[in-house]
Amino acid sequence: MRGPGIAVATGAHEVPDRDLAKAAEVFGVPTPLTSVIAERGGLLFPQITDVFPGQEVIDRTMVNTWEDKEAADAVKVAECQRDWARLDTAVGITEVIKQHGGGSGIAYLWEQQLLNTPVPR
Repeated sequence: MRGPGIAVATGAHEVPDRDLAKAAEVFGVPTPLTSVIAERGGLLFPQITDVFPGQEVIDRTMVNTWEDKEAADAVKVAECQRDWARLDTAVGITEVIKQHGGGSGIAYLWEQQLLNTPVPR
């Protein structure tokens, strides 16, 4: 996930990673948070850290995550979880798509209207 410094350097001024963070939260995916030399402006966007209140942010000294032992170990420990068929996450991920999915969120709402089916709340 990007911080302000890399966003400026790459021209990526939106925060699409916030949407990934929210999806990870809905699915309960372990999500290590890292910054790069925070004291020099490498902090994570608050839109990302706010999704995981109280979670420690690992401050890397290397841009490449794999070159920083603490960050690399945190990523290796995190489990990848993908299961779109689980009913307990369907409502939550639908909310993320509606709010942050852009065209996909609009398409979802339009399809619900066409099919005359209620939007999950």
